[in-house]
Order: sequence, then C-alpha cells, then structure tokens
Amino acid sequence: MSDLERKRSQNQGGAALPPVSKRSSKSLSRKDSLLSKAMSNSKRKEIASSRSEASAADPRSVSVDPEFNERIILAICENRAREIGVCIMDLNRLQHMQMTQFGDSPSYSFAISLIQQLQPSLILFPSSQKDSHLHHCISDLQTQCLLVARKYFDETEGQRLVQDLMSDGCAMNAERDLEKKYLALAASCCVLKYLEFNQSILLHSHSLLVEWKELLRTLHLSYATVLQLELLFNARTQSAKQSVFAALNRTHTVAGKRLLRSFLLAPSSDRQTLEARYDAIEELMKRTEVFAELSQQLALYCDLDDVLLGLAVRHREKTPRSVMQWIKNLLRLRRDIDLIGEMRDTLAGTRSSLLGAIRSALQDGEWRQIEEALDAYFDASLDLSALGGNQKHQLCLFIRTGLSGALDVSRSLYLQAVSDTQRVISQYQDELPFEVKRVYSAARGYSMLVANKFKTQLPAEFVAVGAERGGQTAYTTADLVSLNRKRECGAAVTRRCQEAQESVYRTTDRLLCDLDATLRAHISLLGRMTEAVALLDVLHGFAAVVLSSAASWCRPKFNDGNMLALKQCWHPLLEREMAAQRRRFVPNDVLLSALTSVQLVLGPNCSGKSTLLRQVGVACVLAQCGCFVPAAYAQLPLLEALHLRMAREDQAEQSLSSFASEVEDVKAMLAALGGPCLLLFDEFGRSTSVECGMALGWALIEYLARQKHCYSLFTTHYQPLAALGNSYPAVKVSLMQSSLNGETQGTLQFSHAFLLRITSRYHNITFNQSLQSDGSASTEFSAQLSQHYGIMAARLCGVDPSIVERAELLLPRIEVKELHCEKMKSDLARFQQSILQRLEPLSNYSSLRDDGVGVAGTANCS
Repeated sequence: MSDLERKRSQNQGGAALPPVSKRSSKSLSRKDSLLSKAMSNSKRKEIASSRSEASAADPRSVSVDPEFNERIILAICENRAREIGVCIMDLNRLQHMQMTQFGDSPSYSFAISLIQQLQPSLILFPSSQKDSHLHHCISDLQTQCLLVARKYFDETEGQRLVQDLMSDGCAMNAERDLEKKYLALAASCCVLKYLEFNQSILLHSHSLLVEWKELLRTLHLSYATVLQLELLFNARTQSAKQSVFAALNRTHTVAGKRLLRSFLLAPSSDRQTLEARYDAIEELMKRTEVFAELSQQLALYCDLDDVLLGLAVRHREKTPRSVMQWIKNLLRLRRDIDLIGEMRDTLAGTRSSLLGAIRSALQDGEWRQIEEALDAYFDASLDLSALGGNQKHQLCLFIRTGLSGALDVSRSLYLQAVSDTQRVISQYQDELPFEVKRVYSAARGYSMLVANKFKTQLPAEFVAVGAERGGQTAYTTADLVSLNRKRECGAAVTRRCQEAQESVYRTTDRLLCDLDATLRAHISLLGRMTEAVALLDVLHGFAAVVLSSAASWCRPKFNDGNMLALKQCWHPLLEREMAAQRRRFVPNDVLLSALTSVQLVLGPNCSGKSTLLRQVGVACVLAQCGCFVPAAYAQLPLLEALHLRMAREDQAEQSLSSFASEVEDVKAMLAALGGPCLLLFDEFGRSTSVECGMALGWALIEYLARQKHCYSLFTTHYQPLAALGNSYPAVKVSLMQSSLNGETQGTLQFSHAFLLRITSRYHNITFNQSLQSDGSASTEFSAQLSQHYGIMAARLCGVDPSIVERAELLLPRIEVKELHCEKMKSDLARFQQSILQRLEPLSNYSSLRDDGVGVAGTANCS
C-alpha cells in the first residue's frame, strides 16, 4: 500500500477481471516438476534441501520475524520493448503478493535497484532469455538466479491463477486494463507454480492479498544511494541501530516497521499523498490527548500476519502445537477487534483527510460479523489462572461448551486429570512447612519444585526428576506418576494428561474449520485493517520523532521544481551522538534554484563536506516519505531521482578499480537526467591523477550547469574549480569553514623492501603497474601520465562524449597550470549576475504580474 486514499478510490471504481474457471484438480495433483527442464537433479535436491521446516509443517504455526528476516521469491521477465514484469512473494507472508510492470532504461536501473533493495533469496528467470543483457546484469548481483522453462511464464495461466486466488475485496479487482499487464501476470504464474511444485505450498481460493506496486510514482533511489545515505544500515559499522531507519522508528507494530522501511526505500512523488500525511502528523502533534491514547492502543495491538497466513495457506499436518498456536492467534484477533473499536473512537474527532480515511477503514460493517463469529466459538471472559500447568497448553478451554459433544467429553477428561494432580500436590503443600511449587512440562507432566536447602526435610517418597537449576529441584511421587501415566506398553509410555490434551486439540481443529471458512471470506477486510493500522503507526511514529527531539523540525513545502532551499538543516543521526559528547552540531543552509543549480563546496578534510551531502539527501528522502524535515525551513521540488556518489573501494570481482567504479556511478547518475533530480558528488576524480580528475570534474560541472530540472552538490579539494563560479551563473561556490585547535607533530616513514607487479585489465586497455625501490618506476609512471588513462577509462565506461571531449581540451592547460575561466567583461555584468541570483528565489512568492512590474517601473521613471 503506497497510499490509503488511493486504494479506497480504486475500490470504488473500475471493472473487475472477467470470470475464469477454477483451478482444476489435475493441475494440483500432477507430478510434473517446475524445474524438470530448467536445472539438473542435483540442483533440484539443493533447492529442496533448503526448504524450511515451516513449509513442511502446518503454515498456521509460522511466525513472522519482527526483524525482517525475509525469504523473498522474485520472478522477472521482459519483452523486446524493455518492459519489465515482476512478481514478489515472501515465504514468511504468503498471504501477500506484489506485482509490478514498468519500462526501464538501457542499463535496467529500476530493475537492478528493485532487486538490490529487496535482496531476494531466489530469482526466477526465463531460460529463453538467459543471453539477454538483463540476465547478465542480474548475474552480476551475486544473487541466486534460477533459469525456469519459458512455459511457466504464461500470462494466460497467470491471469487465471490470480483471479482464482485473489480475495474478493482486493484492490487489484478494480485495476483497469489488467490484461495489458501481461508481463506481471506471467511472472506471477511462475511464482505460484514454484510454490506449488517445489515448495509444496497451496493457497486457498480467494485468500490472496494482491498489491499492485507502482514504481514510476516514487522517488528513484539506487541501491548505492540507499547504502551511502545510511537509510537502513550504517555505512561504516554496518549496524542497523545507527541508521536513519533506527532514528525514525517509533512504531509499535511489525506491519508499521515494514511500512516505514518501504517508505524509505521508495518515497512517494505524489504531492497530494504527501500533503495528506503532513496534515495528519500536524494534527497528531497538536492534539496531545489523541496522540497519548493512540500510543497506548498501538502498544497493545498484535499483528495479524500469522492469522492471514493461516487463512491463506492450506496446511498439511495438524499437530496439537499448531492447533494451539492457531487458537492463540484467533484470540489475539478478537482482542485486536476491541482495540480497533477504541482506535476508531479515538480518531472520531480528527479533521485531516488521511486520519478520516483510516477511521473509515476501521468502521467497516463487516467487523460486526467477524466479532459475532469469534464470540460464537470463544469465551474470552474465561479466567484460567486457577488451573495448573502452562497456560498455553490450555487454550482449548476458551472454546465454548455445547458446540461439540466430543470436545466436551475430551475436555472434561482433561480437566479431571488436572484436578486429580492438583489435589495430590495441594496435600503436600498443606503438610510440608516450606514452599512447594506446582510445575508442568511436556516431558514429565506435573511435578513439584522445592528449594535445595529443604532437601533434607523432604519425605522419603519424593524422587528427584530434574537437574538442579536456580537453587531448586523438581520432584515427583508415586501418586503423581500414576496420575501422569495412564498405561505402559513396553517402551511406549502414554501420559494421561497428554493423551487427553491431544484428543481435545484434534476435536478443536475439526470444530474450527467452519470458523476458518467464515474468516477467510473477510480476509480482504483483515488485510485492509492491517494496512490502516500500519499507516497510523507510521504517522504516529513520525509525530513522536518530532515531539521528542530538542532540535528544529519543519513541514516542507513543495514547488514546481524551481528551487531547493534548506535553512539550518542538520543530520538526524548526529543529534544523539553530539548530545552525548556535549557538542553542538552546526546546521547549514543550502539554496539551489533554476539560476544556481550547481553548488560547489570546498573545504579541508573533516570540515563536514560529506555530512552536508548526506543531510541534504536525507532531508529530501524524509520529505517525500511524508515526514517532517530536520531543518528550520524547507522548500523542495518533488524529485524523481536522487543519487549520491561517495568514495568507493575497488571491485575486484568485477575487475573495476576505484576510479572505474567511480566513473560507472557517474554514468548511471547522468543516465537518470530528465525529470527533477538531485545529484550529490563527493570528491569526484580523486581516484585518478590530479590532472585527469580536475579536467573531468571541470567538464562534469559545465555539463551539469546546462541541464534543466537538475540540482547538484559537488564537493572537492580541487581549488582551481572555484573559478567556474566566475563565468557560469548556474555555479555557486561555497567554502566549509573550520578551526584548528592545537598543533600536532609527526613523522612519516616509508619502507621500500618489496617488489610488486600487478596486471589488471579493463575492457581493451592493459595496465602494467610496477613499484620498485629504484628510480625506474617513477620514470615509467611519468610516461604513463602523458597518455591520460583516466580520461580514456571514462570514455570506455560510456560517460557522455561531450564531457570527455571537454576534459581532453582542458587537460593541456591544467598540466601547464594555465587553467582559468573567461573573466566577466565588466564589473557591471558580475554585479547583475549577483542581483539575479538573489532575486530569482523571491520571484516565486511575488503576487505581481510581469507586465504590471514593467508598467510600474515605467511610471516611476516618468
């Protein structure tokens, strides 16, 4: 769900898919393997051995890992027009499936970024396209990719399966022209067939929550940008606790955490959606009583992923443990329904449109039907605190009496067995002068726990049955053994209580089948409830971040792409660190507009240039997530792409040096130009010679200054680049100031006790590098510099030819230190440029017309 209002509007309009026939029993029972022609037998055994125990056991007992331990299966295919179809399913959330289809660039930037962000455990790819450029790009990602026969990417079969499995109230039923999304349907067919034939997982009809993921309405972030902005992990320590996600995470539910993570990876580009989120956050911040009540209610809310998973998947094995877990999940659902009513009452007086949409989603009339169905089976008012043993083994007692005679008989036998053991243990508790605790374990049944210091005072019939732990030991007697044990047949021992329990749970499972069918008819409502509560949790968390911070946060304003202004902007990760060190973080102002679209930042090391890039990037991401921005004032364009390029190490597995990796990143960034975008460069060109790096940096800044709807921040140590501000009005030069406290002294020592020769190959150029202890190395290196391998590598990497040609023209002047810009023809022209740079931002707020200004000026002159 990218936006609750959009999904609700989709439910109100649009035509459903034409009816299709249900899945035939033949397709469910055939023994044909999906990968029979796609991989060898050894590979099939390897995949089969990696199946989890959860898929073989009852899926209703599977719990979702709250730390995003996802096992994602992704199917992808393309056509000749470079359209990409993708289907995504998480084995931990089989009740939910995502589909998308989009057109991609020649470098497949959208597809590669999507795969890198999802980190799937397995990618399914059609074997007929194994020689395509897309397959080569996926192979470079070091992700397991499985070639599957083309017949399993069948869009017709995919449409039939989706229509059969999709829940009745799913928003995808209202998706217009779904037949045109044939690539996504083909990918969904492959995923569903893989689950059926290779994972032995079958789904109930009309139980699948299908979501259409629209990638083109989001801010495009490359995977490298996500890492370097530290959105999910710290770039240095790889710790998730030192990330932007951790700084913003004030959510109480697993679904809320998952939605916050999706917001950071795919920020919205829809202005109406973002304004609705800002309105909701502002109202939660102003109405403290609503904020406090929601905090308590969200903290008690239990996620329904286990309930939805149990309703969607057809379980194969029925064990007492799985039935017990299913009863527990249903009781949680009943408690969540009560919390939903409390949340609905809390939101009754809110005015924002988004909070109103959430309240409407929680007011659906079907809630009453679900509540009545659960109350018909469960007695939630029952108090089991008086019963001995572990309470999780007694959840079956919540089933109302009179629903099944067999269940009542089995339960009475179980209660009688428990009562007899309690009676015996109570006698010992009354007779002995010290404390005796009653405990239960599945291995030995009921026993008594006594402190070791009273060991000498125990009667002779007490026999130790457990090891000492915590200064206590478990004991039993002949009476307890006879009650726990019903009969012995050789080595097989059947306990009376355990046998009664198993009979109760078997009867309970048969009884709950009708309740499962009733709940499955409302699974789309449960899915919408989960999404609504997750969105409310994220908005509440955003408000909590702002309220708990001592620094300034502001609501950003969006424009038509003609300005990026941040006043006193700071990085949210540094607030806690600086406060702990009792240091003050210095905020920064950034202003980029149509006239000054490139800002060149110079400064010494450790002056904060890289931090400036990160905080500007994080501010833009947070703004398009719907969160307030860490700044005193923010006016931003709605960006379609954001790229950050920072220092990277070489990639030996891809035969790329650090400079080659740098140039590849720049090439990908320039390919994203078109719509409004923000490009952040950190010391571009420092991985090659000074001359080549300066020439390429100069040419790159000139190229960026000519682009429209493109804002760039460029940090560098090359001070001669500051001359660009003299002749290019679009280039603004800034300096990071710093102060030096104290002096340090040290001595560098070099060792020349080794001889190293490395040969590396990049495309059709071979570099022979040698480091020797004599002077021959420096002579050879100087000769190589004259060939300008840095510019040649940039050309071979596919950088725009105009940038490379301009760098080649500038290089001779750099080598003789005669690099300079054409000076302004007069001081008046320079003064006019400065005035334009100052007045251009003010024009956005002027209420006067251009012709009115001209008339007023003429009148004043006369």
